Amino acid sequence: MGSGNGFALPQWVTIDYFGNPILPGNTVNLGPIQGEVVTPAAVSPSYRDVLSNLTTATLEWGWDGKGVPQNHSSFTLEYKIDNGNVNVVNGIAALSYPLSGLSPSNKVNWRVASVDHSGNKSWSAWSEFFIKRNSPIYVKSNGTGTGSSWATATNLQNALAIAIPSDEIWVAAGTHR
Repeated sequence: MGSGNGFALPQWVTIDYFGNPILPGNTVNLGPIQGEVVTPAAVSPSYRDVLSNLTTATLEWGWDGKGVPQNHSSFTLEYKIDNGNVNVVNGIAALSYPLSGLSPSNKVNWRVASVDHSGNKSWSAWSEFFIKRNSPIYVKSNGTGTGSSWATATNLQNALAIAIPSDEIWVAAGTHR
């Protein structure tokens, strides 16, 4: 760091990707991006948590002990419910966001980005959590329903496909293929 020879550097290269000077004096300082990128980290709900009886979950994130970057401006949140379309919420100032409209058996994927003054985003890893189903999934050998009761039982293959962590699958006697 700070030991490269600036004479070999093309004259037009004077700043890095973020606009910081590359040549303080005549010594090349680092490379195309100065310093480090600090990204927020998902805190709560924890990865693959199963939450009970909620229609709203508060998504929370933090900084992994490095503190708020100097050029941090706001946060952007991306989330999708049940592998649907990605929803984007821009301009969040706080370290949390209340996500509403949830229902039993939802799978929620989400991530958050720190947005700097130039609009660049540093994304966290994707996280996911689930909303606990209020009842077992009911299965009959030739079931074609939703699995929400014995009267609307589904088949075993569908039950396994729609199950989320913590689900119970109740299977009626019979041959299941």
